[in-house]
Amino acid sequence: ELYLEGMNNDGYLKLFKTDGTTITQVSDTNPSGSDTPSDFAIYQNELYFRSENMAGHSKLFKLNQEGISQVSDINSKQHDAPEFLQVFNGELYFSAYVESMGNKLFKTDGKMISQVVNINSGNDEPSDLKVFKNNLYFVAINEQGYRKLFKTDGTKVNQVSNIRQGSDFAVDYRNKKSHLVEYKGELYFVAKNASNGFKIYKTDGVGISQVSNINEKHPQINPTGSDFPFNLMEYNGDLFFSAYSNQVGLKMFKLKSEPTTK
Repeated sequence: ELYLEGMNNDGYLKLFKTDGTTITQVSDTNPSGSDTPSDFAIYQNELYFRSENMAGHSKLFKLNQEGISQVSDINSKQHDAPEFLQVFNGELYFSAYVESMGNKLFKTDGKMISQVVNINSGNDEPSDLKVFKNNLYFVAINEQGYRKLFKTDGTKVNQVSNIRQGSDFAVDYRNKKSHLVEYKGELYFVAKNASNGFKIYKTDGVGISQVSNINEKHPQINPTGSDFPFNLMEYNGDLFFSAYSNQVGLKMFKLKSEPTTK
């Protein structure tokens, strides 16, 4: 069956399901308003998702054969705002809000919830959780206040990227789109360097290298020389993305796969 957000006859956003023929409302976690379900993930044969409870606070819920139940209550009187759900190493990881601190990385085994790491004393803003080579990669704010790429094996957390003195990733990075894309055994992402703006980078889990350099600096058209790539997607052996060209403007590009040699 397909699960999706939809509006019921009362004008409230609820969780629905369809078998392709009929549509049925599934959730009513907030009877007096919208549930606003989002951020779905399958874990232990149960559907986990973000939804609003009776108090109108967004929490982590799960759906199974017995019904729907609330999983998280990190902040009893306000939103937990769980997002970026990702199954890793037998547990469900996600970003959630902590009162007076900001967003932190959490995990659950379906019963207990625990905070994984405290990268800085304030808002870590973990986002874009992606499993790659037996580690969980994500973007977060380090102790210096810069947005960098991190990874964890479930026990320790290490910073992976330090492309420039400052944030490697844009301030408006957390927009729910996947920026970490695995392609040909490497992890690709968009980051900003110190000399010519936003480019595509990749890591094999050890080192980081720049991939794209569509533009050079142009004093009138593009003074930073940025490629402004976004929407990375693998299809049919190639990596497609949108980017800006000084010559032709915003276009679709692809990174061709290298032919195999015998």
